Amino acid sequence: MINIVKIIPHIPSTDMEVTKEFFINLFGFKVATDSNNFITLNNNEYTLGILKALSDPNEQSVYIQVSEIEKLWENLKDKINKYKHKALFTQDYGMKEFHIIIPKTATLLFVGESENV
Repeated sequence: MINIVKIIPHIPSTDMEVTKEFFINLFGFKVATDSNNFITLNNNEYTLGILKALSDPNEQSVYIQVSEIEKLWENLKDKINKYKHKALFTQDYGMKEFHIIIPKTATLLFVGESENV
């Protein structure tokens, strides 16, 4: 049996600096490594990779589960107006969510919290 320590999503970006700033400014990530082809970001024990896209990235999605989503939404809603997004709403599967297209990628970011919290 393989002992998996963590799974780290890697998001291809056509402009890594813009994508990096998105995660730093909106979600408080810090830069762990930064090179011409790959950036590693950390927020507490969570890690996210941004890699230089060699062509147009394929569509993908990342889900960040949070606590106090209403408070987070209030803090972010004016900041994300420049990004394509869907405002806070309740899914039929019991999650409150908002969605943002991560800039310079083909990645949909889901941010959600269970209504049963």
